[in-house]
Amino acid sequence: MKYKMIISDYDGTLATEGGIIPQQTCDKIVEYKKAGGKFVLCTGRATPSAEDTLKTLPIDIDATLTFQGADIKVNGNFVKKAGIPVQTLVPILEELLTVKKEFCFYTDECLYYNCEGYPPMEYYKRFFPRKQAYVTDILGQLKSLSGYVKKMNVMKTPDENTDKVVEILSKYTDIINFNSGASIIIEVINKTCTKYTASKFIAEHFGINEDEVITIGDSTNDLALLDFGFPIAVASGSDLLKQKAKYIAPSIDKLPVKHVIEMVLEGKDFN
Repeated sequence: MKYKMIISDYDGTLATEGGIIPQQTCDKIVEYKKAGGKFVLCTGRATPSAEDTLKTLPIDIDATLTFQGADIKVNGNFVKKAGIPVQTLVPILEELLTVKKEFCFYTDECLYYNCEGYPPMEYYKRFFPRKQAYVTDILGQLKSLSGYVKKMNVMKTPDENTDKVVEILSKYTDIINFNSGASIIIEVINKTCTKYTASKFIAEHFGINEDEVITIGDSTNDLALLDFGFPIAVASGSDLLKQKAKYIAPSIDKLPVKHVIEMVLEGKDFN
């Protein structure tokens, strides 16, 4: 089997609307693993959110890369935990607050946010079913912490002009990465904790070469993921991501991960 590892994004790639992985896809993952393949989940979701979701699945994932790669678990055990140092994020948030008011950030266990009732935030909170805390002073809350936060989100409406936010964030790209995995957020992460660095780490952990790995995603926060291995984009995903991919899998309603695994198991080329 040419491809010994598949690293897949979750929402919009592996899972359909509502975070549901179709049974047909689950069955195909089991078949792939029985053939000796490693199946890895790589998502911007928080670690607790991903864990709660995986508990409902009839499959065992070999590894999970969460918070876009800040946390890495193998067979349910942490092998890496990281994030953005608080002292790194404080001056960035201070400057962002001059042009934008709606933010949230994660620690290991809690989602802190300052925009109660803001529709994008109310929608987003459902993806972190564990501890949440509304704070009026988001900067003060950040300054009160030590260590690191997992990631920070600039919350926004889908059609909002965020040019000033992007201009500020672009000044700090030597220490952070930012992208948009959904139309209501701009995600800010540690430059050393991306979907690329996590994918490279997990392949090396299992002793699998990069040319034996497939990466597959659907949104712009998967651009870093597709920097590693053989890059595949979902047809229903971001045009920018599809430009980067070497193969376009079917749209999410046609079970793209199932399709990719079938091609791998049948030894077909991705032309």
